[in-house]
Amino acid sequence: RSLQIEAKGGNIWPNYYLLMCFFRAAQLLRYGCLPIGVMEGACPASKKRHRERGGSHDQRNEQVALLFKALGCPVLKARGEAEGLCAQMSKERAVDIVCSSDSDVLPFGAEGLVLKTAKASGAWQYVHVCKVQEAFGFGQQGFIALALLAGCDFTRGANGVGAERALQCVRGLLRHCDEASLKERLLEALSGDLPAELQQLTRLHGCQTCRKCGHGPSKKEHGSRGCKDCSTTVGCLLRAAHCPCDFHARRDEVILARALCNSGMATAHAKAAWEISAAPEPAAPTLRWSRPYVEDVVHQLRESCNYSRRRVLRNLLPALVLWDVTHPEEALFVPVCVVGLSKNCLLYTSDAADEGLGV
Repeated sequence: RSLQIEAKGGNIWPNYYLLMCFFRAAQLLRYGCLPIGVMEGACPASKKRHRERGGSHDQRNEQVALLFKALGCPVLKARGEAEGLCAQMSKERAVDIVCSSDSDVLPFGAEGLVLKTAKASGAWQYVHVCKVQEAFGFGQQGFIALALLAGCDFTRGANGVGAERALQCVRGLLRHCDEASLKERLLEALSGDLPAELQQLTRLHGCQTCRKCGHGPSKKEHGSRGCKDCSTTVGCLLRAAHCPCDFHARRDEVILARALCNSGMATAHAKAAWEISAAPEPAAPTLRWSRPYVEDVVHQLRESCNYSRRRVLRNLLPALVLWDVTHPEEALFVPVCVVGLSKNCLLYTSDAADEGLGV
């Protein structure tokens, strides 16, 4: 997946997304990381933003794939969504980090680190999936349910439910089942089989207790008249915890019951969307970095982005030197000695002057 990058400045290069991929891939290679390009496969029929085969999206994917191959980086094609294959590789420990600005990697079951954005300053923004799961209180199945209720690429979601309410709904549903049976309970509720207990909660329309002390249900015996439960004749004592009434104590379940009664979601559609996120991708093959094809990179960026040969080589040189140093038996650029120090890197003399790297 191409990584979202913060752009600054007034110059916009033609096909700038290709340059962004090149800059990020070259930087990762320089740090000793191997970026893997993942292309999207067939577009599911249920996807809202349907991609036409051979359209602009596919054309851009092909350009990025050609660039990655020229850099010697592996390129894989997913069976369906690219996030699904990225998540599967993280589960198999075939990769250390998933780079995607799309939160769909969570419903697809990504593990470990997820790199979200990269700023022009070089700073990285990433999240630990395990910490996100701890904060939310559920794992992959819960994220699939959250995506279905809030709306995602495969369903518009329940009526009147956004991300925050969807989170409350999932937490409310988990009070009635464990995460392993979350799919069955949600689909049953969407089909109209709502438990009687949840149906009763739809009748709660507000707190019936004193907002200050939490005692009730009558609010008339509070304030200036005092509160017998607080043992006061004027005013009430401030409660030490959250309001104990059913409306607040079971707020997540109240939101869930109302959302399910007015969801407007077809059970079959929700089931199909769930299966897309839960279906595993095939195992990834063994991956390795090949030596970059310098002239292919130069040609593609010059023709597509009007980016000069000198600039391409300046960005690619550190990664190319690293490859040759770590693969001496196949190296074409062999440093002989250090002759100086520039602002960002060492300057070498080499026997392979035909690379045209100007060092």
